[in-house]
Order: sequence, then C-alpha cells, then structure tokens
Amino acid sequence: PIVSRGGHFTPFLEDSLAHSAGKPVKRKPYRYFEGWYYKMVSKDTRDTVIVIPCVFFDGEHEDDHAFIMVGKTVRDASGKVLSSDATFHKYPLSEVKLINYENDEKGFDRYQFSIGENVFTENQASLDIPGRVTGKIELTKVVEYPSTTFNPNIMGFFSFL
Repeated sequence: PIVSRGGHFTPFLEDSLAHSAGKPVKRKPYRYFEGWYYKMVSKDTRDTVIVIPCVFFDGEHEDDHAFIMVGKTVRDASGKVLSSDATFHKYPLSEVKLINYENDEKGFDRYQFSIGENVFTENQASLDIPGRVTGKIELTKVVEYPSTTFNPNIMGFFSFL
C-alpha cells in the first residue's frame, strides 16, 4: 500500500465514529473522508488489483458510511487494457472498528481496523465480500510512495496538513 505519514486523521476518525454511535466527543464532527489504498501488480505487470477501504462522514450524519472499492485491470503484452472493472460495497458505520493505531519510531502508521468481516493492516487485507472476493492479501515488500516538498505523496498538498 501507499503508507501515509503521521497520525493526523486518528483523533478525527475516532471522534466521528464515536459521535455516530451516540457517544460524547471533544470535536464537532464535520465533512470528512479517510481511505487506504492497496495496489497489487503481477510480476509481468499485466494484472492489477486494487482494494480501497474508506470511511465517509457527511457532516450532518445523514449519509455517514464506510465502503470498500475493489477493482481489477488486465492488460495484454503491449499494455492495452483487455478488461477492467470496479465494484463499490457500502457498509454502515456501525460495522467499522478501529482496533489498533500507532506510529512507529519513524512516524509511519501502524494500524488495524475492520469494515464488516474485512480486516485491514498496513501490510495485510483479509477480505470477505460475498459474491466478489474472499481471501487474504499479505504484502511482504511494501514500497512507500516517495514524498518530498516538491513531490508530495499521493495526497498532494493535503499531506502537509
């Protein structure tokens, strides 16, 4: 996956989940989105699979939810796309559990959370989406997306907030 830096989202995520469950919180919930990106590419680079678990808070708590997007692209030897599809699987926030979160000595996220029966960590995803995918992905050679002042990570400018 692309590893995010720092733990800036965690207090907001915890408070938003608590507020959705009817518990008192320190911060007023607002429109908020947090997602994690897992991308796997076959050795010959022809097959790509993505898994994107996310949580979304609309600020008014009328459409707060979690979702998991799963996509696959298959290419031929020249790189031409032969097939591509993606599916969106929506879950109520009551099925989101933040199990563990911490930063390691280098400031990188170490996390474990679940959406329904699906469990995610910084190097693993266990998926159980009926009719779509069931299995476990273990990432052994995680590559951090490079980030510099002039080339921020995938979040662009927002990575500095």
